[in-house]
Amino acid sequence: MAKNLQEQIRELEEKQAQLEAKKKDLLSKQKVADRKARSHRLIEVGSILEKAVGIEFSSKEMRNALSEALNKKRLSNGKEITIGEWIAELFEKEKASAVSDSSVKTPDVTIIKNDGDVTIKKDIY
Repeated sequence: MAKNLQEQIRELEEKQAQLEAKKKDLLSKQKVADRKARSHRLIEVGSILEKAVGIEFSSKEMRNALSEALNKKRLSNGKEITIGEWIAELFEKEKASAVSDSSVKTPDVTIIKNDGDVTIKKDIY
């Protein structure tokens, strides 16, 4: 009987090791898929930015200048904010009212939704 129990324990330990190896493999595959999805998303966003700005950020210096410009604190409505933070706030406002409104107006920008397209217009005072 002791041998039978020892054999059952050994079999369970083997199954446990196999399951842990399979889990490790699946987690590795998930990380690869996540990295590919992130890379794809970053390429799309970079493409959108280049198209919107009309500049090809081909050199390291240009990319560094862009990063600095996006992360530099500026004064907006009495508070310091980066362009990146401003864009995030803009999209949060747009998302909050996207269900019922066809356009969203902020102090600096108007977002117009038309047949699934979104147009962002900078207001000129």
